[in-house]
Amino acid sequence: MQWDAAQQDVRLKFAHVRRRVEACETAVAQAMRMRLSRARTDLGPLEAHLVQLSPLKILDRGYAIVERDGKIVKAPADAPAKSEVKIRVAQGELRGRIL
Repeated sequence: MQWDAAQQDVRLKFAHVRRRVEACETAVAQAMRMRLSRARTDLGPLEAHLVQLSPLKILDRGYAIVERDGKIVKAPADAPAKSEVKIRVAQGELRGRIL
């Protein structure tokens, strides 16, 4: 009979430990969901700002990026007469020659 009592005591201890582990798993999962939710909330405004600064967004507004030899043309001197340029627009790119 004592063996049954000891066996029952071990089962009770395991059941108690199992409940504690399950409670901890639940708490960890909830904490992770909360942390991810906060991170998404924090990243939202940063993502919107980044999208507005994107060169591709600027191209969508009708601007173009002009390159010569892989470098962006910032001044007329960067693309002298007869030089080849690449013009990037929202829907692709064009090639041209400066007159």
